[in-house]
This record gives sequence, C-alpha cells and structure tokens, in this order.
Amino acid sequence: MFQGKQCTVFKGDMGKVLIWKGIMMKMEMNLGTVVSHQEVVSIKTNVPVDGKYFRIPSNMTFNEIPGF
Repeated sequence: MFQGKQCTVFKGDMGKVLIWKGIMMKMEMNLGTVVSHQEVVSIKTNVPVDGKYFRIPSNMTFNEIPGF
C-alpha cells in the first residue's frame, strides 16, 4: 500500500518501483553513486475535467494492460 492505493511492487538489484493502475507511485533506484527517489505526494481520481482543457482525439483507442 502506498498513499492508500494497493500497488504492484517490482524489485530488482537496483531498487524498486510501486505501480498502481499503470501510474508510478514510488521509485527508489541506486544507480552507482547516484540515488534517485520519486514519489506521489497527492493523487485525485474521478475528477471532472472541462473539455476546454483536455480533448481526446476521435480516432483514439484505449487498451488495458494486464496486471495494472
């Protein structure tokens, strides 16, 4: 769980990534001498978006990625 969301965790020798519905929620990577850390601090879902700010092209299709 991260930020109240049930995430899929991918771990490897270099670090880990937490994914929720295809969105990277948290990432911790050790790249030699560089340590990279990113995480969601706030997320809102099902928020209405006025069409003047975002328009989906009419020829756009969506596919679900299994496991996300």
